[in-house]
Amino acid sequence: MRKRRVGIVEVAARAGVSATTVHFALHNTGRTSEATRQKVLQIARELDYHPHRLARGLRAQRSQILGVVVPGLRNPWVAHVVEGIEMAAAETDHGLLLACSYGDASTEGAAVEMLREQAVDGLVVIPTDPLGSSVHLRALAEEAYPLVLADWAIPGLEVPTVSVDNLKGGYVAGRHLARIGRKRIVFVTNVSWMRRWPVAEERLRGCNQALEEAGVAQATVVGPQIADVLPEERFGFEAVNRYLEAGGELDGLFAVNDVIACGALRALASQGLRVPRDVSVIGFDDQDLAPYLSPSLTTVHQPMREIGRQAVQLLVREIRMAEEPSFSRGSPRVQQVRLQPSLVVRESCGERTGLLTFI
Repeated sequence: MRKRRVGIVEVAARAGVSATTVHFALHNTGRTSEATRQKVLQIARELDYHPHRLARGLRAQRSQILGVVVPGLRNPWVAHVVEGIEMAAAETDHGLLLACSYGDASTEGAAVEMLREQAVDGLVVIPTDPLGSSVHLRALAEEAYPLVLADWAIPGLEVPTVSVDNLKGGYVAGRHLARIGRKRIVFVTNVSWMRRWPVAEERLRGCNQALEEAGVAQATVVGPQIADVLPEERFGFEAVNRYLEAGGELDGLFAVNDVIACGALRALASQGLRVPRDVSVIGFDDQDLAPYLSPSLTTVHQPMREIGRQAVQLLVREIRMAEEPSFSRGSPRVQQVRLQPSLVVRESCGERTGLLTFI
């Protein structure tokens, strides 16, 4: 029977340190104390742990494989971004290895190290949260390891990032609700996510900026009492349903994404409110299901596949810059790519359908 290969996570667990610390100890980078290094080396010998031969700093030997770490694949937004990543990887003659963090920073860190063990040439990561993710991602950045973030940037971390302009996306949603005469706006989001997820905060801030300019009261945030472990559609239903049952009023609703908007639509219907006559509803993402809801969903479109495509293009560029000094001198590093959102107006706002590009 073939002997099972011990992984870096098992060494880290036995030593009582992080997988990143094990990596530094094994490669003698000077980032760990000598006592910790010797402890890790001893445990690695006891477990018969052997890093992949290409993971031992031999960056000249390219695997032509890119690593991708995502929160999970249940959210259609993530699936579309991964499609864009896959298409761009194929165009640049790279394969992919995919791992999921499931919204947990420690799992994300282990996934990053696992992919490095597989000698991927670089990583595209959709981060879990600003604090938890910054620990292991900052270590990669300090090592000048090829890394690109997708969806949002971590404050203080100088790593190339591809995202949509969420502030403008929220602004165009709030501006549209104000233009059609809505005065009592609610913003539906998982609030515990919002506190550690800059995307939601930016969408809310943009919406409130537009409402303030129009002389409309700022949006009421709906959802703080709902556990963020619920599936997003059910979360949207529970959040809006409880708000209405508690006597809350609204004539406009902006959901942080289309899946939560679906649940919100069902909650409004269950409470006897008609969309768009009583309440206008706007989502975010422009998922495939949006045109087929009843009523069809007005939403802020973001180019999901393009986020993935451009993330790979930046990563391939980072890999070349790390390996070819001449290429690096002639190619300034791109730090931030912000793609532009647009508003797709459908029946849930009571107007004819069409595409409004935000400028």
